[in-house]
Formats: sequence, structure tokens, C-alpha cells
Amino acid sequence: MTKKTFTSKPPQYQENPSEPDTSLPPPPYTPQETTPLIPGGPSYAGSSYAPSGPSYTGPSYTASSRFSDNSSTAGSLPSHFPRRNRTLRHAFRELRRDYLLATYHRALDAVAARGWRPPTLRWPGSSRSQRSSECGHEVDGGRRRERVRVWVKGVRRWGRVGEEKRRKRRRVILCCNLLIWVLVALGIAVFISGRWANEGGDRWPAPPERKETVRVGIVGAGPAGVSAAYTLSTSFKSKDVSLEIILFEQKASIGGRMVTNHAFPKERLGREVHPEDVASGQIGGNSLRNRARELGFDYRLEKKLIADEVGFFNGQDIVAKLTRPMDEMSWRTWLTLVLKYRFSLWNAKQLPKGTMKTFDKLLESRSTFERVSDMTKSAGIDGAVGLGAVARLSANGVGGDYIHEVLRPQVLRQTGQYVTELSDLAISMGLQREDQCSAGYRGSFARILDNFVQRSRAELRLSTKVTSLKRELTVDGGRSWVLELQKTGHSEVKSEVFDHVIVAGPSSSLLKHIYHDEEVFYRDLFVTFLVSTKELDKKYFGGSDNIPSQILPIQSDRLRSDLEGIHEISYVGDTFGPDLNAEAVGKLYRILSDRSVSRQQILAFGGEAVLEIYEENIEHAYPLTWPRNGKFGEFKLKDGLWHTGVVETIGSSVELSWVGGENVGRLVARSLGRGVPRKQADIPKMKQVPQNGIMK
Repeated sequence: MTKKTFTSKPPQYQENPSEPDTSLPPPPYTPQETTPLIPGGPSYAGSSYAPSGPSYTGPSYTASSRFSDNSSTAGSLPSHFPRRNRTLRHAFRELRRDYLLATYHRALDAVAARGWRPPTLRWPGSSRSQRSSECGHEVDGGRRRERVRVWVKGVRRWGRVGEEKRRKRRRVILCCNLLIWVLVALGIAVFISGRWANEGGDRWPAPPERKETVRVGIVGAGPAGVSAAYTLSTSFKSKDVSLEIILFEQKASIGGRMVTNHAFPKERLGREVHPEDVASGQIGGNSLRNRARELGFDYRLEKKLIADEVGFFNGQDIVAKLTRPMDEMSWRTWLTLVLKYRFSLWNAKQLPKGTMKTFDKLLESRSTFERVSDMTKSAGIDGAVGLGAVARLSANGVGGDYIHEVLRPQVLRQTGQYVTELSDLAISMGLQREDQCSAGYRGSFARILDNFVQRSRAELRLSTKVTSLKRELTVDGGRSWVLELQKTGHSEVKSEVFDHVIVAGPSSSLLKHIYHDEEVFYRDLFVTFLVSTKELDKKYFGGSDNIPSQILPIQSDRLRSDLEGIHEISYVGDTFGPDLNAEAVGKLYRILSDRSVSRQQILAFGGEAVLEIYEENIEHAYPLTWPRNGKFGEFKLKDGLWHTGVVETIGSSVELSWVGGENVGRLVARSLGRGVPRKQADIPKMKQVPQNGIMK
């Protein structure tokens, strides 16, 4: 089978080109010729082309004709027919048509270059007989035409898709521009409204108001004061109110009544005296240790507790010896005491357990109460508060000489009162402390309190005495509390204004002119420290070879006058002087009494080996805790004035004072949440106060 070849033929010319011969077929297509892409469309000058040639003009046809087999040239438009009114849409259509024509011709050129026969064009006026000879070629040409038509359709479709993308892009750009202008307009409007909305249009808006400042003054940096400061700072949270807490302490260090003042001669005594040395039985409770451990504070305990031997001296001999705690007592001592006091010893040991188990619920409570009586009723110890100690001892089978010789000196040392003056709860607290010894390292108690103060972010002012507490009017017609302060060693007195004042501790002198219904009464305590190079005189205490480390005198008519009013004589520890020689070692003793002890009294049982003597009076050391019933112990004395000391109407201990401070801290926080705080600019009437609240 031979390969078909295509040879182009020259165009046929006529003698008279003006009269076209329609009987002849159109000349064959050559790559150099251009033909219209859409035969059925209108023909305008400059937009379509006939096959090139010197005398060939091509057939004419109408715009509405269809290139069918029976098409003719009847009704064709003349070449000078005027063009339509051009519009943007028409111009775009002509440009697109020109582009498609050029694309079509390039495709035909590529087909001819490969030796393929181009599709046969059906010109108007041609007959079927003229095309019958080329019938074999029309089949192949139809396939090629179909391929070209599909390709042209794809080109047209691509043009439409690109146009749609361009339209979407233009819409997005337009929307972005509109959004930018809207934001610019809003910014200009806000700027103009903020700049000129005020009166006159020439002032900037006033700055936001400062946060309200509430000043709380706490008198006393003991357990109750530190607890109130910490609880208040953690309980009250407000974005609009700034809380300022100031702690005032008369002494040089925190700790309350258990701390000696700044005049204590620790250089001459050879060591520093800590609160653990002043009140060993008061410190080391579980509640305070648990609270410290919850915050990550290290409340270290002695690795090995040393039992203390206690001797009861009647003025002639030591009639009984016990061990603190009693669980460390030997079986021989137990047998001796049981034979002498029978079951009173065991019953007295079991007496505080039931009451103190219920009392621990009060210590662990986090509830808020308005009165002390509400606290005791909620914990279930109101019955122990209202019951007398004598009735409780009789009900538990404690009596005889045990009360006079053992129980009475124990209670007198712990509470400063006799058995007949106490309630069931008070005597139970005293007996529980009597059965334990100090468990903390020296200085650990003060360190724990200092950690709580730092955590509360309160300002601590040591060596500052509060001399007066007054209620005065402010500029806005309200009332505030004014504290008059005096620094230790200075005669100048300053005043500060506070919204709330918490009296943490007894401080009876501050409240006697304000609160006349005072419910707490106290007894003083004298603490005397002496340094001796030898032990106490053994002959004075009955000639025993082994003198107990703690001696409790039995107050009676047979007691020597040298020991009248003395509750305890105990050994604290060894002391060292400036040098470390063996001769410089001394022994430090502590004396607790309800009156001042003279040097002659001390030399009577201390001997000539006594080197140094120091005495200090602790005011309001022992609260009187008689049986109480009904409602008592109001924590809020007046508006803005609070008192933690009312909790001592039921007992006295470090843990109870801590719980009372926590309760008052929550009460003040709740009061601040309900009321409107006084502005920082409020000052007492007729007095000029600087912004920091200090008056000179």
C-alpha cells in the first residue's frame, strides 16, 4: 500500500474576476492561505480574509446563512455594507475571534507541515457531485476536523476559565480595599470622638482612677497577729481594692508575750533566750505544725525527745516525782505513785483525752464565726466550757492528796490559776501541756512566724509601741481609726489612719476607753533567769542526791517564805562565756512566779554560785478561764475594730490564738467584700495627713 501524498495546486484564474464562476470548486488550501474560522458568521472588512491571490475574491454570503449542503450565495451582503455600532462587548468579541482565527491557522500549518491532508472546506454554492470524487479523502479529513474542533473548544474553554479567575481576583481586591478604608474611617472617628468629645473640645480624657486602698493595722505580732495578717491577705482578693496590712510589735522580734524584750542581757547570760525557753509547753502543737507544712515551711522537731523529771516540793522534801511525758516513766515510779495516790494518777492521765479530742476539731476548722460561743458550739465543746474543773475531777474519780500535791502545782504552772477557778476545757488544756515537752528546735517558732509574715506581704514594724487608739471623723463624713505610735527609744509620737484595726492579743490598755464590756481578764507572770556555776543547793530541797530538772513548789502554809509565789524552778541548759574554758561553763535556770523574786530568795536555794540574775515581767500572761455559758466572745467590738483576744475566754495556747487570728482575718475579709472602702485621701477632721497616712 502506497502512502498518499498531498501536492498543492495553483489557484485557477478567470478572465473576468468581477464575475465569479460558482460552478468551479474553491481552490485547495495551502499553508500560506488564510480562511475564515466561522463560515457562518458575518464578514467585515479587516476582520476576515479570503484566500490570497491576485484575482480571487472568494464567494459572498449572508450573515444568517448556514453552511448546509443546499446553501447558496443568494442574499449575500455587499462588501461596502456599513459596520455596526461598536460597543465594548462587540470589540471584545472581535478580539477573541481574531485570536481564535490565528490559533486555527497555526494548527492548520502544523497539520500541513506533517504531510497530512487538511480538512476540505465546504464553500457555499458547491454541489455534491463536485465533492463526490473526494469522498475518500473526506473521511480522513472529518476525523482531523473533529480533532481540531475539540482542540479549539478546549482553547475557548481555557479562555473562559481564566476570565472567571480574573473576575474573582478583582472582586477580592475590591473587598480588601473597601475593608481597609472602613477601618481607616473608624480609626479617624474614634480619634476625633476621643479628642473633641469633651467640653470645649480641647482636653484629653482624664486618666483612670487609682485603685482604692484599704489600710489595716494589726497591733501585736504574736501568733494571733501573724495569723490574722496571713489569712486576710489570702482571703481577700479584689481587682479594684488594694490591701495594705501593717503589723506593729513593741518588742524587737516577733513572737508575742513569749519573747523577752530588747534589754535581755544575752551576752552576760551566755546564750540567747528563745520563746521555747520561756514557755516550753506552749509550743509544738500539731495544728500549727500542720499549717506550716501545708505551705512548705520546715518546722523541725527534735530527733530525740528528752524526758524531763518533775519533782513536787512541799518545803521540806520532794514528795513525788513524775516524768514528762508520763509514758516515759519507769514501772517502778508508776508502782510507787499508784500505791500512794491509788487510781487518781491514772484517772488524771485519762481526763483530758476526750475533751481535747473534741477540741482538736475546733483547731482544724476553717469556718468563720462571729463569737467564741459559736465556735465552741459548732465544735461540740460548749459543755466542757460551761462545766467547772472541780465537777469534772469528781466525775472522773480524781481526788485526795493527788489534787493538792500533784495536780494543783501542775495546773498553777500552766494556767496561773487554781483548780477551783478553771473550767473543764481549761484544766484539760493545762494537763495535756503538762504531759508533753518542748518538741521544737530553739528559734524554730520565730522562724515559722517570720515565714508567714513574708508570705502575707504585710509590712512589719518592730520596736514600735501603739500608745493610743482613737476614732475620729474624716473629710467625707465617715469615721476612721487613728493609732498613735512611738518608736522605742524616741519621744516623738506619730499617728496613722486605718480603715480597720485588729487588736491581736490582750492590749487591755488600748480598749478600756472604747470597749467597756471587756470579757477577758489577765494575771501577770514574772520570768527570772539565773546563771550559776553549780547546781541548786541539794540540802535546801531535802538533801536528795539527784535533784529533778524541774521543781514545782506546793503552795501551802508549810512552804518556806523564799518559795512563796514561785510556780516553777527548772533547768534550761548550759551556757558558755566569752572563752571556752571549762571554768566558764555555767547552768541556766528559769523561775516562773506571780510576783517579783528578790536576790536573797534566789541565793537561798541557788547558793553563792549564782553569777547573773535577770527578771522580766510579762503582762497579761494568764487569761482567767472560768466556766462560761450563753453567748460571749464577740470578735467585732465596733465598726472597723476587731479583737482576737476574746478567744482566750475559753483557754490559753499558741494554737488557740492562731485559730482566733484566722477567724478575725476571715471576718475582716468578708467585711471588706460587703462594704465600700474608704478612699485613700480621707483624713481625720482638723488634721493634715500626708498621702502615706502618717501624721506628725
